[in-house]
Amino acid sequence: MIITERFVMLNFPKTGSSFAREVVKQAHFHHPPSLRQRIAWRMGAPQRMLKDVLMKPNLFNAVHAAKAKEVAHGAYCQVPDEHRNKTIVTVVREPMARIISLYEFRAWAKDPRLDTVAVRASLPHFPEISFAEYFHLHMGLAYEASAPTGMRTRVGPLTLQFIRMYARDPMSTVLALHDGMDLRLEWRHHFPRIAFLRNERLNMELRRFLRREGYSAASLRFMSEKQRVNRSGRSQALYFTAEMAKEVRRRERFFFQLFPDYLSAHDHD
Repeated sequence: MIITERFVMLNFPKTGSSFAREVVKQAHFHHPPSLRQRIAWRMGAPQRMLKDVLMKPNLFNAVHAAKAKEVAHGAYCQVPDEHRNKTIVTVVREPMARIISLYEFRAWAKDPRLDTVAVRASLPHFPEISFAEYFHLHMGLAYEASAPTGMRTRVGPLTLQFIRMYARDPMSTVLALHDGMDLRLEWRHHFPRIAFLRNERLNMELRRFLRREGYSAASLRFMSEKQRVNRSGRSQALYFTAEMAKEVRRRERFFFQLFPDYLSAHDHD
């Protein structure tokens, strides 16, 4: 996570968080503060600061958590108390595009949470697997390795990770899920206020957010030339069958409750 004097940025993996993180750091360290910032500092406002904090990921499985390495993807429940009153900002991405990006990035090939003996029992050629094989691994064994015991309903990996990242008390929230639940109506009981930027419009929405947080237009001019990193431009039709897409919609139904615009017209069955 990145902590500044005015906001905290949580980095959800494979959403464009690497790009967002680099933009914030570049704006912070390589461009002068705006006149509004300098005036605010003279009047006693907190001086410019930025901490790029690494920490072990917040996982449901205590054994996996103990073995995990420190990463940049800290969760809301790990934000230090003195910074929780600041604006929380993060990036979300259309679920199927994110799954494609996860497959192509191949971090799963060395995921210590996976039981490689069990994986190779069904996929002897692992890690050289097709997207369809990865999809079923992602929704199956990888999900089972991440899900806590005691859940009342089966969800998808994205839903689990979303709750781990953003809920005030992730374990309580994930165990509260049930089939008749509308997470939109329960949001304030489980989550803080969060500014969600969309991956599909990230350059524009990140620029707008930073301007609201006091960054000058001049300090953000470099964004028009900055390239996105770790980005896949492949068509979903090359990866997903109709049945696979339907399974994503079903398993990630709680995520789609929160972001219904990601259910495009052709996704409704």
